[in-house]
Amino acid sequence: MSDKTEEINLKIQSLRELKNIEYKKPENKTSEYQKRLFKNKEVLTYLIRDRGLKLETIKHFKLGLTEKNLIAIPIYKNNELINYKFRTIPPSEKLFTQVKGCETWVFNDEGIKEGKEKKEIIICEGQFDLLSLWQNGFTNVISLNAGTQSIGSWIEELDEIETLYINLDSDDAGKEGAKKLAERLGIEKCINVTLPEKDPNDFFKKYSAEDYKNVLLNSTKFPIQDVINISELFDEIKKNPTFVHDFQFPFSSLQNLTGGFSRGQVITISAPSNHGKSVWTWNVLTGIAKKKLPILYVPLEDRIRYFGRNIFNILANEPVWKFTEEQWEALRMKVLDFPFFIYTGLEDFNLDVFKNLVEKGRKLYGIEIFAIDYLDFLITGRKSEHEEISDIMKKLALIAREYDITIFLLVQIRKKKDGDEGWNKIPSIESLGGSAKIRQVSHMCLMLFQDFKNGGTSSLLVQVQKNREGKKHNSRDDFFTWGVDFETSIMNDNFYE
Repeated sequence: MSDKTEEINLKIQSLRELKNIEYKKPENKTSEYQKRLFKNKEVLTYLIRDRGLKLETIKHFKLGLTEKNLIAIPIYKNNELINYKFRTIPPSEKLFTQVKGCETWVFNDEGIKEGKEKKEIIICEGQFDLLSLWQNGFTNVISLNAGTQSIGSWIEELDEIETLYINLDSDDAGKEGAKKLAERLGIEKCINVTLPEKDPNDFFKKYSAEDYKNVLLNSTKFPIQDVINISELFDEIKKNPTFVHDFQFPFSSLQNLTGGFSRGQVITISAPSNHGKSVWTWNVLTGIAKKKLPILYVPLEDRIRYFGRNIFNILANEPVWKFTEEQWEALRMKVLDFPFFIYTGLEDFNLDVFKNLVEKGRKLYGIEIFAIDYLDFLITGRKSEHEEISDIMKKLALIAREYDITIFLLVQIRKKKDGDEGWNKIPSIESLGGSAKIRQVSHMCLMLFQDFKNGGTSSLLVQVQKNREGKKHNSRDDFFTWGVDFETSIMNDNFYE
């Protein structure tokens, strides 16, 4: 790991880390759960007969049963209990839960140690899949406790392992998840394991350990990145012939007009100075993160604590300085695993640092949406402004495509104001100035403007002035208006759907 990459890793912070909020530890009820399980012949029979687990496996992994009749699977990190995974028992609906406020980690992190010794590891989706693999001799195995979007430093533990066998479910969701996980882990060393059954647990009900070894031997790597045959696009286009975007905006008016936004895009957000582009962007990104989509924000202009306080205001939908202790505790629980990350290493920030940041954030946290606030801080003055902005925009477009991410870029208006009093109408896209590349590279350009005629600073207008994959609306009637309290940065209640 390079010094620069390690430095970047230390400067990616979540909202939880920003306020030094610790994960809590679960109450250790493992012995109690185990005793209850071994007294319940019905549930024990389900695990042994229906799931094919051996008694030795059940004891080794300390499986248990809660007072609410849920199977309890203890999760350990470096031999310390950090959480439980609970799952229902048929015929109840299949549901999974964990202890709130505790850390999310992989199941069987002992498998990472064995993987390092054997120089290969198997990654599966569910805990029962892992138990089936383990008892058939494949002990260098881990399972994901939070699906393919599982985040954390465990990913770095796999860096020195030469071969990663990814064996997720064989349905469409599992195949798509396997490819995304491989891209995060390093697709060049990942093997795509596809079984004739849905998952390893079902596989070992019909096949032997020797059969699984043969599957591994005959499994192949994922396709080479960026090189495909056109026939490989057939199924994808058939499923999405009208091009449905990858992500949705968290408010209906703009979502209905634009159709959303996608990976590989650069989205420009601009406004005259002090007209609310940062505030609007904070609300948008917080709304997206509420949908469990990880965000990374690079606040080059604002102080980190000031920025964090405003995000807390938006997340709580009321100013935090008025909070009671009970409200702070409720917010603490929201923030624990809220997928909004902030880059705090703001000195000497440049596009090389940003590229490393994207690579690290993509790998560790599955971040696919990044925001830079704002363009001027990337300008060094070593070239003419026009040349430098042109180079910056081209490089950002390449980074978005290479890493398959979305970049929100905040841009200051560069041309002259309407008059001495400032802007008296919403600027056009041509007002960006500096370089035509801003307009050319941007897949979407949103222009913001405080409408002083309709309530002054409490009214914010937003207009779509470019949308490469949707309609462009820039007549005077095509504004979207939201009330906003600029003191707290909170949009009005009907902002979110």
